[in-house]
Amino acid sequence: MHPLVNRPLIDWDLILIMEPLTIAGALIGAILNKVLSDIVIVCMLVVLLSVTAFSTLKKAKKMYDLEDYNSLRLIQSLDTNGEEKKDEEDGDDTIWADTASTDSNNS
Repeated sequence: MHPLVNRPLIDWDLILIMEPLTIAGALIGAILNKVLSDIVIVCMLVVLLSVTAFSTLKKAKKMYDLEDYNSLRLIQSLDTNGEEKKDEEDGDDTIWADTASTDSNNS
């Protein structure tokens, strides 16, 4: 059992879905490796790496912008004594912004 949640460590339903696709992908990859020339394989791998890197960097920038926004809000919410001051606008004393409010700013 999972130590923190009342469920098994292994999600067997997920394995039933993923494992056949993993084996099929390995078989198709092995066949393509035999059939295609080296330059085509290298080009396909470069395209895959580029798409993956772009997606990862886009997510990293989004996370960085959110952390930067949250740290600026935290700094602005502290008074000169280093204590948190209450937000007068909406009466809410939470410091951290939710991701939904910053998603519209990043798009």
